[in-house]
Amino acid sequence: MQFPGFPFPSATPEFPSREQVQEYVRSYADHHNLRRLVQLNTHVLSISYVNNQWQCISRDLVHSRTNTEYFDAMFVCTGRVSHPFIPDIPGLQELKLQKPGNVISAKEFRKATDYKGQNVMVVGGAFSAYDIARQLSYTTSRLHVSMPQRDHEKEPPCLDGFNKDNLPAIHPVIKKVDTHLVYFTDDSYIMMPDTIIFATGYLYSYPFIDNTNPLAMACSQIDPLQSVRCFTDGHNINDLYEYLVYIYNPSLAVFGVPFNVAPFPLYEHQAHFLAHLYKGEVKLPSFDKMKELWEKLVIERPGKLLFKMGLEQIPYRNSLMDMIQEQVKDECPTSKRLEYVTEESQWAMRLKKPELHLQALGYGTKF
Repeated sequence: MQFPGFPFPSATPEFPSREQVQEYVRSYADHHNLRRLVQLNTHVLSISYVNNQWQCISRDLVHSRTNTEYFDAMFVCTGRVSHPFIPDIPGLQELKLQKPGNVISAKEFRKATDYKGQNVMVVGGAFSAYDIARQLSYTTSRLHVSMPQRDHEKEPPCLDGFNKDNLPAIHPVIKKVDTHLVYFTDDSYIMMPDTIIFATGYLYSYPFIDNTNPLAMACSQIDPLQSVRCFTDGHNINDLYEYLVYIYNPSLAVFGVPFNVAPFPLYEHQAHFLAHLYKGEVKLPSFDKMKELWEKLVIERPGKLLFKMGLEQIPYRNSLMDMIQEQVKDECPTSKRLEYVTEESQWAMRLKKPELHLQALGYGTKF
């Protein structure tokens, strides 16, 4: 997951802690003298396209004042893991009110020892749910996992690395809850756990964008009578060329939309492409062509599949490189050079062979 040309410290484990990743990002910023460009303690209230410029209204939280600034281009780099998605399960809202702290998201999980001796249920069937459940198997008194049946009906989930003396009980999707019981779609039920942890993904959320008026972000060349979809419905973002550039106004770019990716290398390829685009060295296809490509993508990859990449991030990143190579003839000799990606890279091999991912987790490691 490291940035090309900037490795993690040699002693970093295969799966670094949150603190190690944070320190890595800070050291990257210091190495490239980036802190001078970062304005912290600032709450962005709104962005909109006004008179062919981006208007950004923000609140300085230190000096309690509101600022309005204008920019030629706008990059949204807030990521996709800030607003957890928790399914609308009958009885769940009442449970939250009656038992505060009983229901949390994976984002709120810090360490397994916080739940020592508890009866805990993890909800979800992807890597976050697996990793959290594995850690909890060493500290909880009883462990349950609820996941969609499609994730385990053909064969039981792999429990390598779990505490063999406290393997989780696997359940299907939750049907409803009350203050005493959790009911599942197969009509089974269990007593209400001490804590339920939802590792069920995240919503795309951009509260500083007026989602009810997408034309407020469109450039002047767009027909005001044209029907423009909302920027996001929470589950997907609409009208992004190459998962990155807003088709209705290419001076807006959104980083980090795809998931199941090697994040930092992907971001660097996206940034490299945008740098050449906004320098005028790379040209985009016509509006109609970008719309055609987007509509084709939506049909081929419906629902959550739209931004789920996995190994497809390899041709995606390489396609960004292709556009640069084809159009930029005399790249600045001092600029950073990125390399094409192959399926033989370590992270790609792990995606192709899940057992390598499990080996890297460190079987039997206690928390």
